[in-house]
Order: sequence, then C-alpha cells, then structure tokens
Amino acid sequence: MARQAVARFASVWWTVEDIKEQAENDNIKLTTAEARRFLTAIEENIEDAAVRAGWDVITYAFASGEHRKHKVIRSQRHKPTN
Repeated sequence: MARQAVARFASVWWTVEDIKEQAENDNIKLTTAEARRFLTAIEENIEDAAVRAGWDVITYAFASGEHRKHKVIRSQRHKPTN
C-alpha cells in the first residue's frame, strides 16, 4: 500500500535574532554565538511547551463546540437504481 503524506498544521519557530531581541528587552547582552547556544539548549523545552499548548487549544476547541462550527458538508452519494 502506498504511504500517504501527512498534512501538518501550525508551525512556530524562533531565530537567533528573536533571542537577542528578547534578551535585550530583559537587559541581558548576548552575542550571536551565545544566543545560538542558548536557543539550542532550550529548543526541546520550547517544542514540548508548544505541543502542550497546542493540545490545550484543541481540547478547549472540542469542549466549546468549535468542531460543530467547521463541519465539512459532504455530498450524498447517489444510491444505485435497480
């Protein structure tokens, strides 16, 4: 059986420049190399937090009936005639 491509939804990423900007906002000076090492060190934590936040949004959307608002209307198949 042919393998089906998996559709992906919602991607987030941060750049070294994002880290340097946030550090500056927090009165922390980082070189580009330091910002890269910092981002690499916390990358897995960011991924884990993003996945948890995504599941929270999905769970809340189901609980609040969001899935009913976005139903796909499928055409009815014609019944074969005898």
